[in-house]
Amino acid sequence: MHSRDTNTVVQSATPPPLKKPPIVLRRQFATHNWLRKTPLIAETLSIDHLGHLPKLLKPTSGSIEIKYIGGLRVLLEFGDSITAKEFKDNPAVWKEYIKHVEWGVEMNLEFERIAWIRIVELPLQLWGEKNFEEITRGFGRTIAPFNEIHHRIDLSCVKIGIMTSRKSRINEEVQVVIEKKLINMGIIEFDEDYWFPFLFDPRKNFLVDAYGKDVASNEPQASVDKEDELENGEIPADKEPVNRTQEAEKTTTETIETDSDVNNTNQEMPTPTCPHWIRQV
Repeated sequence: MHSRDTNTVVQSATPPPLKKPPIVLRRQFATHNWLRKTPLIAETLSIDHLGHLPKLLKPTSGSIEIKYIGGLRVLLEFGDSITAKEFKDNPAVWKEYIKHVEWGVEMNLEFERIAWIRIVELPLQLWGEKNFEEITRGFGRTIAPFNEIHHRIDLSCVKIGIMTSRKSRINEEVQVVIEKKLINMGIIEFDEDYWFPFLFDPRKNFLVDAYGKDVASNEPQASVDKEDELENGEIPADKEPVNRTQEAEKTTTETIETDSDVNNTNQEMPTPTCPHWIRQV
């Protein structure tokens, strides 16, 4: 009657871990009303099309405002609902770049995001797209492959872009078998420095440029705080034209900047270039 195992009693007395109750949210009517009027949700065919979408859609309708909402999806905002409906009902203008289009209020709630991963400790002789696909299959589907290996300079690790439904950062050790030999390798998520939607077109219609500077619009600034921020030859509206000869003579009498200071002041930021996984359009 009293012969029950002590361990069994202890295990049965241990309470199960408490599960946190879900957070109750309420519909945001302002956002809901906005989404049901003019915005459309579009999913691009590939990351190449996503990177160049403003340029690709400009000939069809220059009035579209494009906003990135994650994964391969964008929000297309139109000036009125009639224009939005005409665009949606005319696949001929977008089917080469976009998989499907839906009204903003009908947005699919399934979550997907773009993740950049490194495969480390994989022997070079095992590198190839088929093996990469086998390794990354458990994490997501490949959208930016690591191909043309023989043309690459950096062969220290494999870098691949995937679409994943995982909400936490990927950082795992996995095992692979080759000819009955077990190999341990790592799958590590990293931040791709080059990645920013729509960055690879010469358009300043996004809020942050390649170097983290705010870009409000294409319109010229209403005022200039510092004279040295003006372009060469540009005269402030409230200033009289300057005699260049007098100014040159005056400059020689002042403190002369070092060559390094001049270079740092006048050097322009380089134009960002497309990484290997974005094709030029």
